[in-house]
Amino acid sequence: MMKETILLIEDDIDLLENNTEYLQRHGYRVLTSETLADAAAVLAHEHVDLILLDINLPDGSGLDFIVEIRETSDVPVIFLTCRTDRADMIGGLTSGGCDYITKPFDFGVMLARIEAQLRQARSAKTLTRGSLMLDMVSGRAYLNGEDMQLTKKEFAVLRILVESGGKAFTKESLYETVWGQPMNNNDTALKTSISRLRKKLEAEGFSITASRSEGYRFE
Repeated sequence: MMKETILLIEDDIDLLENNTEYLQRHGYRVLTSETLADAAAVLAHEHVDLILLDINLPDGSGLDFIVEIRETSDVPVIFLTCRTDRADMIGGLTSGGCDYITKPFDFGVMLARIEAQLRQARSAKTLTRGSLMLDMVSGRAYLNGEDMQLTKKEFAVLRILVESGGKAFTKESLYETVWGQPMNNNDTALKTSISRLRKKLEAEGFSITASRSEGYRFE
């Protein structure tokens, strides 16, 4: 199974090819750019999970480019550069970089650092409670790795309840948050969503309890 997509921004052709081959061997989809302008075009049309970025590029500095990236994206960025000055390292990290690797480098170390950043990015995009996992990016929920096949409204209801840490929500509060309008004494849609969620969750020992005074609670 193909892993995440990595964008390599590097003007050293030999290094670009070697890094591409190495990462592809480890299952990653790899996109490449030799200039910042080409990299910007790639980012405009492709989903990228991590960027490996050189600083010295033909049409500008990677230090300036990451500032532009951070205006619209929190994608992990690792600098891979021959610049070893302390000021460059500090500049790369304070401008939005997640890590800084200097050339020459060990391929295994590079891979380990890439995978560490991807693990961190994955954990920030998911919410896990035992065998239940919510993917905030795709809007899908999984029980024991199986897609629960939830609608968007069902996922939104479940997310609110799971994120609450056991706090109860009134019917009115849940409805207004998920459906974006007052409930007006018509809670049929909410009750249907709760019923479907209960049937899927109870087999794994989870429950959504209801209290007339407090509302719905995930346990």
